[in-house]
Amino acid sequence: MSLKFLNLKSFHPGNKNSQKKLFIAEEREKQLNKRENERAKEVLTEQEFIKNRALLSGSKLEAERSKVSFLYTLPPGAIDEKKQQQQQQQQQLEQQQQPKNDKDLKDFEKFPILANAPTDGVISSDIKLVHKPLGILINNVKCARCHNWGHRSGDRECPLIDSNPNEYKNLQMNDPMSSNNNNNNNNNNNNNNNNNNNNNNNNNNNNNNNNNYNEYDHQNNQDNRKRFRLNSSASSPKSYGRESNHYSVVEDIIDNNNNNNNNKANEEEDDDEVEREFLASLTKKQRKLLLRQIKLEEKQAKKKKKKREKRKYSDSSDSDSDGDRKKRHKSSSSRKKEKKNSNQDFKEKSHN
Repeated sequence: MSLKFLNLKSFHPGNKNSQKKLFIAEEREKQLNKRENERAKEVLTEQEFIKNRALLSGSKLEAERSKVSFLYTLPPGAIDEKKQQQQQQQQQLEQQQQPKNDKDLKDFEKFPILANAPTDGVISSDIKLVHKPLGILINNVKCARCHNWGHRSGDRECPLIDSNPNEYKNLQMNDPMSSNNNNNNNNNNNNNNNNNNNNNNNNNNNNNNNNNYNEYDHQNNQDNRKRFRLNSSASSPKSYGRESNHYSVVEDIIDNNNNNNNNKANEEEDDDEVEREFLASLTKKQRKLLLRQIKLEEKQAKKKKKKREKRKYSDSSDSDSDGDRKKRHKSSSSRKKEKKNSNQDFKEKSHN
């Protein structure tokens, strides 16, 4: 226990510095051994290669030349200058073929007049200069039609001022013999046929559903007639006091209701068919616009309802406040009258 302090000494093996030195020395020995082993392997492989070459060639001269062949071979990390030049040329060609960005272009590339212009001293590439040659206007603007610098697409200087860039596309669109138009027309016809078939199927299904609904209503109406049918001796209100025609009042009411229901159902069917045809004729964009308009109308209706409710509430509160004011005014006027009457009585008594 008393010798614990010895690990702080430099000569003690438990000291950190001494352990570090020992580790470094061991690693150096390992690396030296690895290098010696690798060199021995390389020597053996070279000797075997020379022997095999001498056996294959059958002459000692070639075997001896192979010993000096390493002088004429490139080292493993070297790069051929020819290959490097070819790669550079390919990169330059690719860069020339690729269009440059407008920001990366220099002034002499935009305006060929400034290519061989005289300058005082060296001009840095980072600073943007404003060139003002004599008798020449330089506008840092690119044309959208001819893609040249110095003017806009609407200026008279543009060589393509009278030509429309979209003229060729418009001619193709209007040409009935072009392949694109034929394909588009065929696709549109197929889509229209599919839509018509779907609409016909939907109409048939709706008609079947309506027929079933009408049959069900007819059965229910017959049952109701049986329940609420009056006697044949019941007289109508029209024949009261006259010759009685003896017919059922409830039967007439039920018949009128049935006729009204049938008329309403037919009107609803017609409206549904018109709406379906209208929706089928619309495109996707038009349907989206319709939905937006419907949503806007719903929002506006909700806002109007809220405003009406607020107005009603404010009107009711105003009426309540007016009533309170009237009551207060009446009470104050009655108090004043009472005071006047009391003062008059007091004066009369004092005179008496």
